[in-house]
Amino acid sequence: MYGSSKAALSNLSQNLAREYGEKLRVNLLIPGFFPAEQNRKILSKERTATIMEHTPANRFGDPQELVPVCILLASRAASSFINGAEIVVDGGFAATKI
Repeated sequence: MYGSSKAALSNLSQNLAREYGEKLRVNLLIPGFFPAEQNRKILSKERTATIMEHTPANRFGDPQELVPVCILLASRAASSFINGAEIVVDGGFAATKI
């Protein structure tokens, strides 16, 4: 269910960017592993070790690291030509999954 939901959001954002691109910018911010209350309980030592093995930054993200990306996407001056993009903020995790 999680994977199909992600794919649906990706597809929807690209379609919206294509259909309404002259008036509306539609982009996705895709965060990696950012420990929060809802996921701390499932981060066992083993799960954390597996995540770190595939994260070149070798750490979890800090929520404050998402703020500059949000500011970029919200800024007309900085992102007026960014549309239909998926910006991954994951410490390199996605780059190791080839």
